[in-house]
Amino acid sequence: WPTGPSNASPLPDHELDACFRTWLAAHDVEELAPLLRNAKLQTGLRRFAFVHGDLNVVAFVAEATCVVAADWLLAASKGHTSVLDWLEARSSAYPRGLMECGVSSNQLDVVVWAHKRQLDVAGNLRTVAAERGFLEILIYLDAHSLSGWDPMGVSIAAERGHVDVLCFLRAKAYAGTGPVLVDGGSDVRFM
Repeated sequence: WPTGPSNASPLPDHELDACFRTWLAAHDVEELAPLLRNAKLQTGLRRFAFVHGDLNVVAFVAEATCVVAADWLLAASKGHTSVLDWLEARSSAYPRGLMECGVSSNQLDVVVWAHKRQLDVAGNLRTVAAERGFLEILIYLDAHSLSGWDPMGVSIAAERGHVDVLCFLRAKAYAGTGPVLVDGGSDVRFM
């Protein structure tokens, strides 16, 4: 198993990913035990487990180490609702920020998962979705009246060229999508 020089930091994600996938294809998950004793590899293996959503590896790593909020958020950021289900079945509390993580990483399934569980909703999620051009998420948040809205989201969405988002916001009469006066006082709209 390549770890680099003994004083080096853990392998970069892409190198660990390639090495681990090759290794896992030839070994059983139980053979991870000695690898988890190596602090450098443990960090990478935990990350791999939650980034890639392999439930066998997640279960083994979680049993050998302590699951923390960052593990939930990492799985959420990659859209692994099956991992979130697995974690939920083994935990009495959700970490804060799961829905926010789903919105900011454009993972609609995670947003729906968090909403079904009535998890906390930050006040600016519609704005974040609009600014980043995540139309499907914006539509979902709007349909369920989740989160608030900051009219500055219109300007940022426009600067970033999210025309589909602007059309949706305008059609729904979101604050900030009305007429804008420019130099000569002419009436300009976002469409």
